[in-house]
Amino acid sequence: MALDLENDEVFSAAVEGLPKIVELITNVPEEKRSFALAVAKQSYLETAQSIGYDETDAQQWASTVMSLFEIASLASERVTAPGLILEIDGYAPTRQSGR
Repeated sequence: MALDLENDEVFSAAVEGLPKIVELITNVPEEKRSFALAVAKQSYLETAQSIGYDETDAQQWASTVMSLFEIASLASERVTAPGLILEIDGYAPTRQSGR
């Protein structure tokens, strides 16, 4: 099966589920987080293989999902940073006042 991420419904579902996976993995203790990330990547790889992608395309599929996971994770960290007003449309973060 040729890799076609734009028309892959399973890929779209995986991407849509990333916020929940980010939440789950960020709640894993720091010392176990790399293991949780490896398990997630392996799960995505197995999913890609199970829907018919060859090894190379399955690796790319899983790597793309994990890259998007990293982006979602960074976005989540910025959104949940305590005491910060986040950068939106070019405005720099500033500390909130204690009003």
